Amino acid sequence: GYTEEDGTTLAFRMYSQVEKLEIILKTERVINIEKEENLYKVICENNNYYAKYILIASGKTPRKLLCKNSDKYEGKGISYCTICDGALYKNKTVIVLGGGNTAMESAKYMSNIANKIYIVNRSPLRADLKEQEIIKEVILNATIKEVIGDENHITEVILNDDRKIKADAIFVCIGKELSSAYYQNLNIKTDNLGIIVDKDMKTSNSSIY
Repeated sequence: GYTEEDGTTLAFRMYSQVEKLEIILKTERVINIEKEENLYKVICENNNYYAKYILIASGKTPRKLLCKNSDKYEGKGISYCTICDGALYKNKTVIVLGGGNTAMESAKYMSNIANKIYIVNRSPLRADLKEQEIIKEVILNATIKEVIGDENHITEVILNDDRKIKADAIFVCIGKELSSAYYQNLNIKTDNLGIIVDKDMKTSNSSIY
């Protein structure tokens, strides 16, 4: 409903509104959820919480780049959020990994920031033609085999055909996976798309939405 501000600003305003209502907000990673008598035990890294009802809004997580040194350089040049980290690479060379609309949108966003953009994808591009028009450097039928860098940042990548590309960042846009690990023990109905819900967002368990 707001057209004059970005999503981040809107999200922080919603956060502030909840704070003014004196609702307790805690940020912790959920490890598991277990049923204990008439309550649910939400097990987190530092604390456990008990509740009569659970509302799951975990969404999906980005599919990871899996190659040599990819874990080492996450947050040091490997990013899964162009809007979050794009501004860090002003006038730099970046790689957008992927061939769908999300990858093209990321490349379009970076076209106003980066000096040079490579699109690397393991197959032909799937994105809409209008999004492909802004791309200048496209490398198809290729994957990243290794990420190379110093202690603080990436400097280049090696492709599966042993080509080397100098780059300051990789924006990984290869899809998302369901965040389902912690609700596997709740015995709620799921399918290959995620949790099955009715028109009121209720799951097969009347206490879980």
